[in-house]
Amino acid sequence: YIITHMLTSNSISALRRFLPYTLAAILILTAIWYVTLAWASINASRAETALNIWDMTGQIPSRHDWNTTYAAQHRALNLSPSNPEYLEQMAHLYMWRSLSHPTGSEKNKASIALAHDYYLQAANSTPSWPNYWSGIIQIKRLAWQYDNDMDRAIRNAAHYGPWFASNQQIILRA
Repeated sequence: YIITHMLTSNSISALRRFLPYTLAAILILTAIWYVTLAWASINASRAETALNIWDMTGQIPSRHDWNTTYAAQHRALNLSPSNPEYLEQMAHLYMWRSLSHPTGSEKNKASIALAHDYYLQAANSTPSWPNYWSGIIQIKRLAWQYDNDMDRAIRNAAHYGPWFASNQQIILRA
């Protein structure tokens, strides 16, 4: 009884001593995690705004605008590397980059390849989201690459997103 009582009272005493430090550490780590996610979201939002403007106007961005947008998106992706929305935005950014180079040039091909890789990462991380597959269709169409990858993207976009009008327009253009 005495040994059990001593162990219990020592354990409780130790718990009382270390519990506040443990809780403080958990709170600090949680706050850091939330601040990191918020900073990633802010950067991704900046990039998304630029992409939306370029999509609406159809005007190819200047090198400065593209680099500024890329920097913001790159920060977001570094902070949250598995976020499929950030991967898609990076792909979209490289799609715009490909349009600023002559079709078939090495820089055009490299930008298309990077866009394809980012779209594929997004689609593989969330295969049921049709917009990622539609992105692959768009980038394949830009590169005139009508292959098995394009066929798979068309099938998945049609299967997972028959109710999205924009998705269906992309499929029809392919």
